[in-house]
Amino acid sequence: MKTKNSFTIFTLQCLFITFFIFLIPLLSFAAQPGIHVDGWNTSTRAYNAASPYYALDHYVRIIDYDGITVNGSSHTVTVTYPDSSMHVLSFDYRIDDYSAYYELWDTSIPQPPGSLYTGNYVYRVTNNSTSDWSEMTDYVYVDTILPPDETTFSPTLDPPQSIVAYFDDVIVNGTPYDNFASGVFDPTKWQYQPSGVTYVGGEARFEQINRLGLGSTQLNFTDPGGKNTIKTDVRVSSAGNVVTAKTGGFFCRNSQGDVFADVRIQGGQARYFVGEFWWEGDHFIHNTLAFVSLGSVILGNNYELTLDWDEPSKTFTFAVVGLNDSVNYEDTYTVSGSLTPPNETSKFIRVDSMFHLDTTTP
Repeated sequence: MKTKNSFTIFTLQCLFITFFIFLIPLLSFAAQPGIHVDGWNTSTRAYNAASPYYALDHYVRIIDYDGITVNGSSHTVTVTYPDSSMHVLSFDYRIDDYSAYYELWDTSIPQPPGSLYTGNYVYRVTNNSTSDWSEMTDYVYVDTILPPDETTFSPTLDPPQSIVAYFDDVIVNGTPYDNFASGVFDPTKWQYQPSGVTYVGGEARFEQINRLGLGSTQLNFTDPGGKNTIKTDVRVSSAGNVVTAKTGGFFCRNSQGDVFADVRIQGGQARYFVGEFWWEGDHFIHNTLAFVSLGSVILGNNYELTLDWDEPSKTFTFAVVGLNDSVNYEDTYTVSGSLTPPNETSKFIRVDSMFHLDTTTP
């Protein structure tokens, strides 16, 4: 014979079990936004050696599986300085539906910053719809030194390098992306327009003139995540021997770092490059996995460059096809080891100059 009390407990237990079996699956829970720790977050910059001026650069990656809007307005990202002042970061660009970069370039700090800016920088990301938030702290130690006078250095590239290249008919994952026929910059397709890119005759014209050292002029894809096959027409009208016109980006991550790949026109050669990039403390390091010449090309002719990343087979396919001649090159490279999505996901079309030193001694 059950007592009234035991019957009540039994009934409550049944109701509790029924709630978890039938009602809990019907409820929706918001994802917690997060801040990715694998980035430079807070860094100090000095420029103009003759009269140094310092800035704080804040660059963070946020992740939220509830989604991030195309313009980044779904989230607010702030940083609180060691002096307790709070600053708002601006949306930079979205990697995919769930991750994006926010940045603040702060030149308002007292000059020079010195030990005043040593301490904890607390980043907070807030989902404006759900009010969910999370924080991450980056500790910065500032020990100001006077940068060297750049006028005392000799140019590395001798003679200075120049390149003029034209890009057209960009195709992503088999779908036409931009043919530049509008003659104007399209911010829905590219993150920003650098000064070296103009629009001429239905093509995007990239120019670098008398480059003395490393540098690039590029159009970065918006929402680069998932763009695994990139095809574009390229015509290099004039170029030095170490400047390139290319398409490429970061596609995966191995045990060492993020894996970068590109296919390019460099001088009179069609080439491809694969490398791994990673941070060790304050040092950004890269290791070349493959740098291969596919064969010769003719400056002034049009070529179709294709870079395809097949994630299941872990294989890149690089192709260069002549649109005015019989060039038809293709090669593959398979990345070894266990792979994950890259931390850095940028992809682009660009021209750049590169130089290599046998020693780091000035």
